[in-house]
Amino acid sequence: MVWEVYDNETAGPFDLRLTRKLETHTIQGIVVWPDDTPASGAKISLRHPGEVLRGGYEATTDEQGRFTLKGLKDYEYEIRAYWQADELASSRTGKAPFSWKSASSEEERLTITSDVKHLKIVLSKQRQY
Repeated sequence: MVWEVYDNETAGPFDLRLTRKLETHTIQGIVVWPDDTPASGAKISLRHPGEVLRGGYEATTDEQGRFTLKGLKDYEYEIRAYWQADELASSRTGKAPFSWKSASSEEERLTITSDVKHLKIVLSKQRQY
C-alpha cells in the first residue's frame, strides 16, 4: 500500500501529523576521466545503502562535468557515477578519451550533514565479463 500525503488536502478518515519538515542539502561536484578531463553526460546516482530497486536521486553532468543533487540531512547515501558510449562523453572530444564503451566510479558512502561542495568523482573503465 502506498500513502501519498499532500499539503492542505484531506486524505480520508486519517489524521497524520508530520513532526518536522526534513531538511535537505545540496551536493555539488564534478565527474572526471582519469586524466582529469570533465566527463559530460555522466549519470550520478544517490541512493540509500542496499536499496537497489528503490528509486533514489539522479543527475546528469553538464558540458563541464558538473552536477547538483539534493539529499536529506543526516541520511547516509551511496553515490556513484557511470557513463555509457551511447551518451555524450567529453566536452572536448564528444567521446571517452580512452575509447571506452562504459565507465563507472567506485561506490562511496556519504552522510549529508551540510551542503557538499567540490565533490570530485573519477570514472574508471568497467570490466567486460
